[in-house]
Amino acid sequence: MGDPIFLKAFNDAKARIRNMDVRFVEVPDPNLQYLLELYASMEFMSEHNSFKTS
Repeated sequence: MGDPIFLKAFNDAKARIRNMDVRFVEVPDPNLQYLLELYASMEFMSEHNSFKTS
């Protein structure tokens, strides 16, 4: 927090998150939860989700 460049980026990110609309779906079944996560990742082309096993 002592770095002014980082502090500005951090505060900007907090402000962006504060203004987001958030929704969620509760999926109690672990298998369906995995399939939903995989589907959503592929549908929205999430660049930060990886399903590599090795």
